[in-house]
Amino acid sequence: MKSSLVLILLILFLIPLFVFAHCPLCTAGAGIGALIVKELGMKSSVIGIWIGGFSVALGW
Repeated sequence: MKSSLVLILLILFLIPLFVFAHCPLCTAGAGIGALIVKELGMKSSVIGIWIGGFSVALGW
């Protein structure tokens, strides 16, 4: 009983009913952050996280 209630609550929270606009400033910040960490000489995995955030924000 409790596990089904938890499952229903997880489904309700993970599937959005309404989608609102996202912040273009955050999208630009993720793109600029990717350029900054590249110039600082960070590892490729760190740059990948920034580029991934940028692409997700741009895709939404």
